[in-house]
Amino acid sequence: MKDILDIIPYNNRYLKSYLTLAKFIFDDYNVKEVKYIPLVSKYMFYKQYGIKLDTSDDFEKNKSENLDIHSENTIYRAIINNDLETFIAFTERDGFDESQKLLSNLYPDSKDGNDKNQRVHDYSHLSQTPYSLLELCCYHGARDATVLRHDRLKIE
Repeated sequence: MKDILDIIPYNNRYLKSYLTLAKFIFDDYNVKEVKYIPLVSKYMFYKQYGIKLDTSDDFEKNKSENLDIHSENTIYRAIINNDLETFIAFTERDGFDESQKLLSNLYPDSKDGNDKNQRVHDYSHLSQTPYSLLELCCYHGARDATVLRHDRLKIE
């Protein structure tokens, strides 16, 4: 279960599927507590099922950021799904900010997320660096949107 929850910040496209798998394990093996997993995974599990995986967490007291950025009708959902038509519609809206960046704990930190010397339970590598739309396109493998963003940036 811990391994599944550890994956979420690195492959959050399948967040709900990972949470469902973790819940099956939680129920089937009567898990009482899981320690040393990313805060975002614990929070999302709590938000989805109302179950605290670490009894010391107090999500009601410490309101977390809005982690629902991948909900329907967002540019981030269009990127995840490589939905070029929807992506273009977002970029052509009045007031669209070409240089917008996303800072979310759903993503690993782009500066030091690959540091092999980090302690096993050190989650300081979770995002403290905002991602540009081009970086998000690359991260999610949104080839069509990546090519479009790259071409538009070259033109400018």
